[in-house]
This record gives sequence, C-alpha cells and structure tokens, in this order.
Amino acid sequence: MLRTDDTLRYARIEGVLPRIQLKGEQEMTRISRRTFLSGLAAGAAGVAVAACVPQPVMQDTASEADEQTLHLAMTGSGAARHFGPMDVGFGVIMGALQYAMPFKALPDGTVAPYLVSSYEVNDDATLYTLHIDPRAVWSDGSPVTASQIKAAWEWQTDPANAWVEGGLASLFLNGVVGFDAAADGEVDEIEGLVVTDESTLEVHLTATDRLLPFSLSQLYCGVFNVEDAEGDPDYFLKPNPLVNGPYQITEVHPTGLQAVFTPNPSWWGDEPVITKIVMQAYQDQMAMGIAMENGQIDVGWFGDRKVAKDTLERIGGYTVTVRTTSFAYASFKANVEPVDDVNLRKALLHAIDFETMVEVAGQGTKWVWPAPGLVEGFQCHDPATASYTEFNVDLAKEYLAKSRFKTGDQVPKIRMTPNGTDPVNIKSLQIMQEAWRVHLGITDVEIKEQPSGYGDEERLIAIERQSTGASPTDSAVLARNTFHSNSPAASHFMGGYKNERVDELIEKALAMSREDPEFCPTLREAEDLFLADAMLIPLYTNHRPVELAREVAVAQPWAKNVYIGPAYYFLPWVEPMMTIEK
Repeated sequence: MLRTDDTLRYARIEGVLPRIQLKGEQEMTRISRRTFLSGLAAGAAGVAVAACVPQPVMQDTASEADEQTLHLAMTGSGAARHFGPMDVGFGVIMGALQYAMPFKALPDGTVAPYLVSSYEVNDDATLYTLHIDPRAVWSDGSPVTASQIKAAWEWQTDPANAWVEGGLASLFLNGVVGFDAAADGEVDEIEGLVVTDESTLEVHLTATDRLLPFSLSQLYCGVFNVEDAEGDPDYFLKPNPLVNGPYQITEVHPTGLQAVFTPNPSWWGDEPVITKIVMQAYQDQMAMGIAMENGQIDVGWFGDRKVAKDTLERIGGYTVTVRTTSFAYASFKANVEPVDDVNLRKALLHAIDFETMVEVAGQGTKWVWPAPGLVEGFQCHDPATASYTEFNVDLAKEYLAKSRFKTGDQVPKIRMTPNGTDPVNIKSLQIMQEAWRVHLGITDVEIKEQPSGYGDEERLIAIERQSTGASPTDSAVLARNTFHSNSPAASHFMGGYKNERVDELIEKALAMSREDPEFCPTLREAEDLFLADAMLIPLYTNHRPVELAREVAVAQPWAKNVYIGPAYYFLPWVEPMMTIEK
C-alpha cells in the first residue's frame, strides 16, 4: 500500500504536466439529461449571452460596511436552478463554496486533500481508501460521514432524480464498480462505494486510475445532505442550507440572478479573509463591463474575450488565468438520420473552411481546433490529424457520392442547435449551413437556438453544439472525456456512440505510466479509430492550443490573490488568501 498523508506525492507525466502534486493540508424545474448537460457545457465554455435582460439592482459598494466583501459577476443565460453541485454555469461554481469535495484543485495544477485528510491507494490503483477529515462538520455542527458521501453520489447517479438523471456523475464516478447499473436505474447503490466505518470510504474501480484524486476534485462531486435535499426541489435555491464548505448562501434574489454568501458559522478549515461574496449574473456582457468600469464589480468572469480585454484596458486590473482546456464542437448523432451515414458526415466536414469560419464567427476571440483529438500542447499530439478538417470540396463531393443519399438534393432535413444564444456558436452553424448549400447542394438545414425549439421533433436533432476538455490536462483524460462511450459527449451528444476498440485502448492508456513507450501509440490508435468514425465537427478552442490555458476573469487592481482552480471554482480560502484592498 502507498500511504498519502501530509507528505507530497509526485507523478510525472511527460509533456503534459511537469508534476502532479498531491498536498496534505425562481422554481426548480424538471430537466432532461441532455438539457442539463447542455447547460453544463455552456457554463464551462463561458458562453456569452447577447440578450439584454434587466439585472437585479446590486448593492452600492459604498454602502458596504464590511471592507472584505467580494463583488463577483459572471455572464449567464439565466437564473441558476440551484447553488449546488449539480447545477450548470455559475450555480455550480458558487455551489462549490458550500459543498466540499474530497480533494480541491489548486490554481497551479496540483490537487490537495479537502474533505479527506488522507487516503491510501493499492499498487495497481484500483482501490482508494478515503479517510474523512475528523474536523469536517456541517453548518449545524454535526460530523460529515462516509455514508453521507456515498448517499450524495448515489443520489445524483440515480436516473429517477429529476435534475440530472445520473448524467453528471459519470464525470467522476464512471470507473467505479457498479456505476453503470446504478446509472441505468437497475440498482439503488453503487457496489464499488463501500463504507467501512463512518470516517472511511472505499472506492473500488474497474480499472487502474492514478488520476482519481483529480476526478474527485471536480465541482460535481461536492457532498450535500441527501436527507435534507430529498423531496424539496427548491432546497438548493433557499437561504441557509446545510453546508460543509467555507461559505453559506444567505440571500437569493427572486430571479436567481443575484445571491449573497457569508461564512459558514461552523467552518472547520482555515478562516477566509473575504467575509461576504455578492454574486451577480449578467445577461449582457457590455453592461457587465460598464459596471466593472464603475467599480461595482471586483472580479468579472466574461465569456467574450474581446469584451474582457476592452474592460481590462479601461480599469487597469489583471486577468485571472486557468490552466485547463476548453474546446467547442458540434456533435453528429450516430442514431439520427441523415448523419447516421459516416460518408455523409465526412462530406459535411470537408465542405467547411474551418479557418475562415473561426475567423469570421470568433472575430479574433477563438482559435482553430484542427481535430477533435490530442491537440497541440498535449502529449502524443500528431500534427497529421489536422487532415481531419481539410477544406477540400472535391473530397467532400466524393464522400457525398459514397453515401446512401448520393446527391445533396436527396439529403433529408438536418436539424442543428447551438444550445444557446452565444453569437459565436450561432454564426459558426450558419457558416456551416451555407457551406453545405454552396458546395454540396444540401439545402434542407434548420437551426434553432435551443433543442426545445424543435418541440416534438427534438429527438430528430442531428447536430448539437457542446464542449469538452480535460482537467488535469492529460492526454488519456482528454480522450476519455471526448470519445469514450461512457463520457457524456459520446453517450448523450453523439447519440450513444460506442466503438469497443476505442474504449479498450483508452482504458488501457489510462492505466499506463505516461512514460511508457507504448502510451502514445496506444492513444494514437484510439484517436485514429475515433477520427475515422467522424463523429465531431471541431468548432474552435477558447485558448491558444499550445498554451493549454484560458483567461477566464478580469480582476480590479484592489482585488488581491484572485485564484480560480483548474476545475473552475473560486478559492478565496486558499493561501495566499483573497483580499480586497481599496
């Protein structure tokens, strides 16, 4: 057994991470799995919303008696459904202030124990034993138990629950023994989550996973009390819920667009300097920029890089950068006509001029993603994969002729959705639509902003905009998140895509040392097979590929030590602590 307490543990991943370091220290609505995960993708990608909707009135900073109040603003498409570990966009980001995860992802790319004080892992990394920090208590002073952690994860895995139908749990639990059966609703408990006593939880895996601590640092594995939340769909939108993190929501605007967080009275960790967080969601980024210029906002999380840059120049602050990945794509539905034909999918791909599309739609704020695989900056990247997005009209026509439709006028209606009002995504799909008309003679293409816009025909959507990435920036993790059949990308947005050989190779790579000479050949074989299936249209990246970093927020000069972890949550209680020094 390898024991990890307050010591440092390093695992080198050549070409990806210099080191992986684990340190001791409104009304809830029923939503489908697709709708929920669509919102997740939009939130993670920092979607900009063009619609201008009146914002709740924010408190005047001059009226704040407490100097250590952080005014935080984010772009968002509407009110949070709740401020818990299963919401989308800013809801889940703020929920991370309240519900602790077993580990926390730090800004420097490391992972540190959070709800656990120590853990053990067996030699082949198929069994992790988590020891809950004996200091960890809820806001009412009662201890956090292993049974509560297990119950919280099983509850959000259960497809009977209205919020998520088990979808998001796959981001951190899909390798646990018995997860699939629980996610399918066949059983109530996940076999691989074993409570040995109320301070110890065993996690049994189906295969080697030496990066599990990173998975357990994600926002969506925050631990909440199922007994309180069950039966009350509005529980996470109400003030003063039972929490175990450093903050607790105490005020919520009726729209859900503004919320106030104050310190958890029973917080068991290091006391943060920030004593109040006022969170504001803006649906108009220009208005958000003006509010920041007027000093009403301390930290602004912008979705549009240009607006963020212009705001930064006006206020003279600094950018907050996260080392992470974010790639936008449009997925073909493997089970929906007409894109169930692989030759048609390839024809559609090669009829798109991706460089022009990104330049026109992104207006200098996005970068080309040459292929939906192992991008530049990742270990095992192969430049030859750029041929996946080669703009070649003759080749596109050849593939169309090989399809069962033969000519463009015989291709049935193609329904697409950008999953929101982000003008970059809408414009990208419109450019694709025009390219197919001009180059292939395909004219029956329809675009609606939201899947729900299709009504009864929603199930016939053939192409849907989503996003992917990897935290940590590891090649095997990116492959798992993007094209393994257990990933939300494949199981939901690609219409249940599954290539058993691809799954086998990814699982093999995840279990390998990154210095193994067979690691890259294994991943490249999986990548080649996936690209041959032509399941994704790579729209753009939100960062220069080689940098694997994304500027996600703008901070005022007086906002000191503003950190956002690779898992996209704020860390105001991590040393050096965030402060406001006006």
